[in-house]
Amino acid sequence: MCGIAGWIAPTRSSPEERLLAPMLSALAHRGPDGAGSVSYLAARGDYRVVLGHRRLAIIDPAGAHQPMCDDPAGLALTFNGEIYNFRELRSELEFHGYAFRRDSDTEVLLRAYQHWGPQCVHHLRGQFAFAVWDARNERLFLARDRFGEKPLYLHEANGALFFASEMKALLKLPHISREVDLASVWDYLAYRYVPGPRTLFE
Repeated sequence: MCGIAGWIAPTRSSPEERLLAPMLSALAHRGPDGAGSVSYLAARGDYRVVLGHRRLAIIDPAGAHQPMCDDPAGLALTFNGEIYNFRELRSELEFHGYAFRRDSDTEVLLRAYQHWGPQCVHHLRGQFAFAVWDARNERLFLARDRFGEKPLYLHEANGALFFASEMKALLKLPHISREVDLASVWDYLAYRYVPGPRTLFE
């Protein structure tokens, strides 16, 4: 289990990048094998993107550090999970001319996005949550597996979108309310889950 966190925000109101460190610290138990981060300014200059990762090395422990970036392709990926069919996808992508430097599902996911774009999720079998910064299209793409086995929490505020593997990472941001949403608590006690898009916090 790894941990991911980050945001896309208007440049004028983007949080300082140093705020990513406490978010990643809150996810340290999910990824004791390393941490990494990258930051990008959108080509128009009006948005900043920050991606962070806490790694638990399972596949290709020496080579699949994250966020995984391919600057010539304009892509950066932070990924939590496991793609069960990554070897089959790798063979298919090699047929389409893609070359691989590592033996990791992370690189296969990056190339799958490069080839299929957001439609790549229809080719994936596994448990996953990930964020891809696509600089060429100036798009931050977020996805998780169909059953939500790998969590992905989101928070929108003032034109910005923040994400993390756990709520406690988002709560490290100073502008996020820590007020409990009593209606959500009631739903949880009654139904044993909180219906989306609400959370236990307002």
